[in-house]
Amino acid sequence: MGTVNRHGMQEPTVPTVLAMLLCDTIITDAKSQKKTLVGIFDWFTFPKLPAGLGGFSVYARLTDAEGLYIFKLRFVRLEDDKLLAEAFTDELEAKDRFGFVDLALAVPILAFERAGRYEFQLYANDVYVGRTTVTVRVKEPKE
Repeated sequence: MGTVNRHGMQEPTVPTVLAMLLCDTIITDAKSQKKTLVGIFDWFTFPKLPAGLGGFSVYARLTDAEGLYIFKLRFVRLEDDKLLAEAFTDELEAKDRFGFVDLALAVPILAFERAGRYEFQLYANDVYVGRTTVTVRVKEPKE
């Protein structure tokens, strides 16, 4: 388990992110619980901006997790470090530090105001643990 806090309670360990990817769909096999990631990407091209897009997912695989966690996903524009959205999971319990935690997080419609790089930041109990980025482009008109 993690360290003991000043109240004598066990603190959860800080998980390690092994992978964090954006994808169109995450399929979980009902029998084996194996995940299939469909349509992995790291960029969007829009005909014009601002634009909104959602309906995709963030997949994160973690290890070194033991204890109770609330995960937070922050969506940030890197150009000016502006927080654009954030979402939280329900409390999750990880029982085996040497096992894995798979997070499949559905992304609601997000606003992309301008071209550039955006980041999805993952926190475990308010501790930053990892990130993945997406580049937003505007489609150049054909001549």
